[in-house]
Amino acid sequence: MILRSTFSSGVEALGPFPGPQFVLSLGLMLSVLTITPAGFAWSQDQLPQIKPPQSKPLATEAKSASGQRAAEGAAEDGAAEKRVAEKRVAEKRAVDSKAVELPQVGLALVAKDTLVCDVDPRDDAQQCLEGLRWTPGEFRVEVAAAEGLTCDRTLFFPSPLPAGNAKHDRAAIEWYAAKDDAGRLLSAPAVVVVHESGRGMPVGRIIARGLRDHGLHAFMVQLPGYGHRRTELADKTERILDWLRQGIADVRRARDVAAAVPGVDTTRIGVQGTSLGGFVTSTVAGLDPGFDRVFILLA
Repeated sequence: MILRSTFSSGVEALGPFPGPQFVLSLGLMLSVLTITPAGFAWSQDQLPQIKPPQSKPLATEAKSASGQRAAEGAAEDGAAEKRVAEKRVAEKRAVDSKAVELPQVGLALVAKDTLVCDVDPRDDAQQCLEGLRWTPGEFRVEVAAAEGLTCDRTLFFPSPLPAGNAKHDRAAIEWYAAKDDAGRLLSAPAVVVVHESGRGMPVGRIIARGLRDHGLHAFMVQLPGYGHRRTELADKTERILDWLRQGIADVRRARDVAAAVPGVDTTRIGVQGTSLGGFVTSTVAGLDPGFDRVFILLA
């Protein structure tokens, strides 16, 4: 395992996360109300003075009435223009929303590796990097049904470091898509989630669903030997380092899978790992600066 200086700044948060924004306003309001209750009592000299209306010449009144009608007409025209402008904005949003639909099952997307293969000045670190990297290139992403899972789509892509087994080498991602009330995709940041060592991956899925419920796209990678990639090879402890190496490469490539999916804000893609996934994530963060944010839990 390696942890490069690019990750030494520590764990950062991916923002902005949706949350209650009224707390500050409510706190300020309560503080104002409780500063000085006596301040709400008016003294006689503080009461506003009401002056009797003064008579105006008829010509002045007519002119004033005419000006008032003109002002009211201008206000009505302005309100009408505002309604038209709001309608146009709403129509444009509707068109934009319709243009970003959940990809159909069976669709193939084209993705491209953004892995940066720079040279580390330390020889031992460079040797580790060479064992974990691959030659970047284009690859295909298959869009498949969720098959009874709580995610929206399953995405398959070729592992960049194949281990010689068809199931292990066909990497899988559970996509928990951020959507609006009408079921259309939202344009939002994304988080690649790396699950724990439990065979059912319950913690990884809970985190992925939670991120989706907060308006973020979540892509949970199934590590080699898990989910769709479960084979008899997974129990061969002598090959655990091979699976770990492959999983690290798969998680890094998962960043570029997410970037190829509609609705994802490609400028904000983070990675989160728990337990076993945390060890994988820490190493992934040292490969290159591909992920914008890194979260590590219980590792």
